[in-house]
Amino acid sequence: MTPSNALADGYIASWPQWPARGCIILGPRHSGKTHLTHLWQIKTQGQFLAAEDLLMLEKDLHVHDGQCFILENIETILAQHEVILFHLFNQIQSHKGFLLITAVSHPKDWPVTLKDLASRLATLPIFTIEEPDDVLFTAILAKNFSDYQMQVLPKVLDFIVHHVERTFENAWTIPDVLNKASLTHRHAVTIPFVKDVLGL
Repeated sequence: MTPSNALADGYIASWPQWPARGCIILGPRHSGKTHLTHLWQIKTQGQFLAAEDLLMLEKDLHVHDGQCFILENIETILAQHEVILFHLFNQIQSHKGFLLITAVSHPKDWPVTLKDLASRLATLPIFTIEEPDDVLFTAILAKNFSDYQMQVLPKVLDFIVHHVERTFENAWTIPDVLNKASLTHRHAVTIPFVKDVLGL
């Protein structure tokens, strides 16, 4: 776990002793944001909100005392639902509920046109999950290769770590790509094979 991930995890674990009515967790795809939201959902019995749920709330918005909500990938739905999100936030504040938001980009880059909504969002603490360091990147790669039951020598794993961009996305997609190529060509995962498949 990276230090940045640990901060987000610690904040999730500290609920309900939060200093604000929610928080925003930022991070790239596959960085563990969804894992954290599910941990919090189990702890709080919170409700995940998709676009269709927001449409329903536009017709009948009612928040129970202490109710918790989870809004993942807010950038994808924010532009169409600013007004209801503003009212939802106000209801959550009034009823001492909580809102957990996840996103890839920083709030300053979100398509927020309602100043009142922007001011509400600005009250939430932000936790940013950074891309993995070498140790975590290596561990995720090794786990994902193992999940595919692939035999990858340490020197091959080390070559990958030092020749590709160190991202959560790559840690998940590279084992998948190499697994498919290995099965298709019936070839062991060697350094020359990795170079050829990944174009290194």
